[in-house]
Amino acid sequence: MAAHAPSGGPQVTTLGSYRGRAGGSVRRLKFAGDRREVRALARGLARLALAGGPHGGSPPDVVTWVPTTAGRRGRRGFDQAEVLARATARALRHGGHRVAVRRLLLRAPGSAQTAASGSERRVGPEMRVRSAGLSDGTRVLLVDDVVTTGTTMSVAVRLLLGAGAASVVPVAVARTPHPGPRPVGIRR
Repeated sequence: MAAHAPSGGPQVTTLGSYRGRAGGSVRRLKFAGDRREVRALARGLARLALAGGPHGGSPPDVVTWVPTTAGRRGRRGFDQAEVLARATARALRHGGHRVAVRRLLLRAPGSAQTAASGSERRVGPEMRVRSAGLSDGTRVLLVDDVVTTGTTMSVAVRLLLGAGAASVVPVAVARTPHPGPRPVGIRR
């Protein structure tokens, strides 16, 4: 478990590194549609959600996700962050209490964050809050698959808080390593 806080953004807690086991699980889900590890990942994300933050160890009112674009969802046949969020909501059930899961954010068409330059990544994708599904005072768990700069999570958290959420706890499966100095001749 690691925390990643972009400058000025929310602290995003992750299960592990994109270069490690967590990243392998995300890549298998995202690019091969392999859902065998989703339940285990969801249990891990649920533990992160309950481990602290403004929810005080109690389940959130609603779980939502950072959406991919409609185009990428159409090509893959699913949104990997949605799959993780729905499984996490199921993992958060306790004492017969179900945690709601709702699509609260919509994402505008655009290029993948992985294809964006560093300056484009720091601006983040264009998103908006859906008019239905969020009421004032709602405690939200925000799920994503991978966090790189944290900008996308920051945009999503700001939007949800601006729409009336009482708190937003951002969690992700994997974080990419901070880019460091590159040896000459090596490209990422």
